Amino acid sequence: MAASLSSNGTWSGNLTDNTTVKIPEHPVSFTSTQDLHISTLQREENSLIGHETSLSIQWIFALIIIPCISLPGILGNMSSMIVLHRHGFKKTSNILLAALTLADAFYLIGINNVPAYIHDYSSSPGFAYSTTVCYVLYGLYRLFFLLELWGNWCSLTLPVLITLERIVAVYSPFKFPIIVTPRRTWTAVIAIFILWVPVNVYYFFLDDLVFVDIDGHSHGVITRTRLYTDDNYKQIYVFINRTAIILTEPISVLLVIVGCIMVGVKIKAASVKRRKMMSAVISVTQKPAAIPSSRTTWTLMLVCIVYTITIGSAFFIQLTVTPSRNTQVDKILDTMVRFVKCLHSSCNFFIYIYANRNFRDTYRHIFGNLGSRSKRPQQAGSNRSS
Repeated sequence: MAASLSSNGTWSGNLTDNTTVKIPEHPVSFTSTQDLHISTLQREENSLIGHETSLSIQWIFALIIIPCISLPGILGNMSSMIVLHRHGFKKTSNILLAALTLADAFYLIGINNVPAYIHDYSSSPGFAYSTTVCYVLYGLYRLFFLLELWGNWCSLTLPVLITLERIVAVYSPFKFPIIVTPRRTWTAVIAIFILWVPVNVYYFFLDDLVFVDIDGHSHGVITRTRLYTDDNYKQIYVFINRTAIILTEPISVLLVIVGCIMVGVKIKAASVKRRKMMSAVISVTQKPAAIPSSRTTWTLMLVCIVYTITIGSAFFIQLTVTPSRNTQVDKILDTMVRFVKCLHSSCNFFIYIYANRNFRDTYRHIFGNLGSRSKRPQQAGSNRSS
């Protein structure tokens, strides 16, 4: 097993009789959830943006901007899960929000793939560590990547379920408790998470860890397998990849848009009718009538609206990316897609705080009490000293 620096600036290491691995001279960035974080891409000489400039932009997003957005998002999603657990899961809306919170947390944790950063941005190609450490890092890389993929697919699918739940709630309010039960909602949510397991398993076989000897030192390098490099197998990858993207982005976004319009029209019509009824009550009783609140519907619809804007934008950016072409511009656009999806998964907690007073009050009650309890021992100690 040996490696040498070729004339085109890439390391070539012969691993087996039929396998040759090429490692870039400079670290390359990881790609999106649609194209695995594999560093087997050669440098492009002709591009609108230079390699070093592109790498710097991707480095800034991967190591600075995305962590600064995703880490508050992770904390927010954890807080949301605590608040929703306190409210209980007898309401179907809480079940759906909890599932979306879990999916968002998966994605935000997975997108901060520290082993991928080490592999792609180190001065040495791949993992320049012992065999045991390389396998540990590769295992963690797989775990982070699984969370990113799984969270991405589920987070983009669940808003459709949320929209359907609200359509039934506003169009059939009396039959809603019979049609949409907690048990059926749990079943639908679990089905969505299970639905994407085969896709995640397939992606699992698209890469592998191989060891290349460079200047007498063994480097663990993540490379593509035949399921991706072979032309026949590549068509399967393209089909699965495109199908997943179409199902989770354009189709899901269109369904959510149509559903939000239907819910909005029904709520507007019901509001007009309610005002007329309230006016009649006031004219008879001479007392102001209470107007029912629709906090749940407003919260869920706001989640779906933000989802439509962010994921719709990500899809249109993605249309300009050609993975097979793999120019520096494509890599930067691909980074922007990840950035927009990171925003989407991070902002739902703030939507809950803004739109739902019950959620906001419970959050203050839980975490406000924690803050006050931490201050009491300090105050007691100061009183004793005085």
